[in-house]
Amino acid sequence: MMKRLMALLLATVTVLLCACAPKEAEPTQPLEQIEETAPVLAEAEEETKPDFSGVNELEPNEKGVYQIHSAEGLANMAKHPDGKFELLWDVDMAGADWTPVGTKDAPFTGSFDGMGYVILNLNIVPGTDGYTGFFGVNEGGVASLKLQNVSISADSGFAGALAGENKGKLDMCTAISGSMTVSGKTVAGGLVGKAASGTLSFSESAVRIEAEASATVGLLGGELKNVTVEQCTFSGPMNLQGGKLFTQLAGVEENVTYTDCRWRDNTNSTEFLSEEAQQMRNTVEQAMRAQGTIEWTVDENLSFLYPTSSLHNQFFIVGETYYGIPYTGKCSPLERFNYCFNEDGTLKDFTKQIVMGYDNFDMYMGVDCSGGVYWSWVRVSPSTQWQWTHNMLQGSGDGGLAVGGYAGAEDLTDTKQIYDANSEEIMMECLALLHKGDAATTRYTDKETGGSANHTRLVAEDPVILRDAEGKIDPYASYIIMHGQGDGISFSLPNTTWVIDRKFTLQTLLTDYYVPLSNKELLEGKQPECWVTIDNDKTGKAYMTTGTVETNYRLISTTIRIKDEADEVAWEQTLFTPVDKFETARTDYEARETARSFNLAAFAAYIGEMELEAGKTYTYELSAMPATGDEYVLKTFTFVQ
Repeated sequence: MMKRLMALLLATVTVLLCACAPKEAEPTQPLEQIEETAPVLAEAEEETKPDFSGVNELEPNEKGVYQIHSAEGLANMAKHPDGKFELLWDVDMAGADWTPVGTKDAPFTGSFDGMGYVILNLNIVPGTDGYTGFFGVNEGGVASLKLQNVSISADSGFAGALAGENKGKLDMCTAISGSMTVSGKTVAGGLVGKAASGTLSFSESAVRIEAEASATVGLLGGELKNVTVEQCTFSGPMNLQGGKLFTQLAGVEENVTYTDCRWRDNTNSTEFLSEEAQQMRNTVEQAMRAQGTIEWTVDENLSFLYPTSSLHNQFFIVGETYYGIPYTGKCSPLERFNYCFNEDGTLKDFTKQIVMGYDNFDMYMGVDCSGGVYWSWVRVSPSTQWQWTHNMLQGSGDGGLAVGGYAGAEDLTDTKQIYDANSEEIMMECLALLHKGDAATTRYTDKETGGSANHTRLVAEDPVILRDAEGKIDPYASYIIMHGQGDGISFSLPNTTWVIDRKFTLQTLLTDYYVPLSNKELLEGKQPECWVTIDNDKTGKAYMTTGTVETNYRLISTTIRIKDEADEVAWEQTLFTPVDKFETARTDYEARETARSFNLAAFAAYIGEMELEAGKTYTYELSAMPATGDEYVLKTFTFVQ
């Protein structure tokens, strides 16, 4: 068989990198270079907790330092507010309440070094004097304090994840996650409730604050006066005051100097969308994720023959587990890919049949970057027509719509030309408007450098947009988590062509001329009701293969089932609508099939080979699956064989 390769030969083949590095001349069909950080190929092994039996947490060591590795050791801090403390290991405080260390009359004046470790699940109860935080009042030196899943509820006084009031030094401290519920006249901030002296530097809060309108709240501090806040960031989810989003760094602010501070702009949060709109976007993201994470194996060594696939040297070896639909210039839905496998994981025989020089494995078992987005979008969007990056932009008129008001969206189909018609600031602001389920695409040719790119990614989560104190987006700190088919080729990831949940900075997207896109249904937040019909409702054996199935969504497949008297399936055949014209090469850029109808005559040859027991009564069932993924039963009748 033409696809059968020797395992030894396959094992020596090195997977080629993606054929495109933006802004450099490339010979064929580039995909483009992606994120500047190296991929994580495997999870790091979990560290084993050392033996601390020789460490007495309740007494200082020879250097006068209390070394902490448990909840008991943390609780000991309250007895020694002037002590020196080091955290030796992560401490989980689940199931216990935390009383703030340091009060107004007896503040914490010692030192605390978190040593890079984390205090988890910290439920902080209000201080008896109204100062609430890990520290009630801090006048000491605190470094590398990391709190994860911190919880605070306060109805008066001053509250902050790190300290109710800071008069000392807070440096390189982080509230990784958590929530703060604030009521009454409370003054609260993500880092500190109050600071009128001391220093606050290189610290970050991602704690979500929900406050009553009567409270005074800020992303970093509730009340900041006469202090310098240096390189501090709020990076968390949406914060609400009186049910409305607030974005101020400090609730009360007097003579404050912000140096390189950032705050996450959540004004475009998906949480503001309707429940239906959110569900649509979840559906789209989950569809892309499913395509990129499906696990599969082969029962014989295989390689793609189709031009775009072989360009990337994709080889599939018995005994290996692969992740995600493989990369090809074809455009197979996930349902079609699953259908190629038997229940035992082996490939069905039809995948090895040759059609127009290529076997069905080549013709149907793959999807490219824009095709992956296409099959995700059509789950909720019947207006989507395109399947190539080439005709995905709004200017092509095939269903993609610009996100944001960038110039040239209606007529330009080269993303560099779109950037040339706008400023980077405008394009940044437009990228900031993306939501989960939207996409970003690049397709350009740079005549000056000879560079080019042609690639699409789907937005997996709302962008994290970080602005400075003046409100300007920081493109290096801001990023978008995205899914991408073909990106794994660029990274040479083992056994996948996908990256899932990968962070791309805005600067990376800007450098590669990505533009933000969506579709009519996602932008409107309304999913049209799906309908599927058959234009011939006649029954009987003579009408098994007559009529045309139609739907307003992209049609994935049509199925005929024959069930016996026990309602068991005696015969079944599923036919998928075309994913491409057999003779169309990837480089032709012709529009791929976007079929919404299917003629049942295609089943005739299969029905003719059906073997049933004479004289028995059977039930005929015709069903169809549109792109929504739901199966619609269109016709049933009984007949005697």
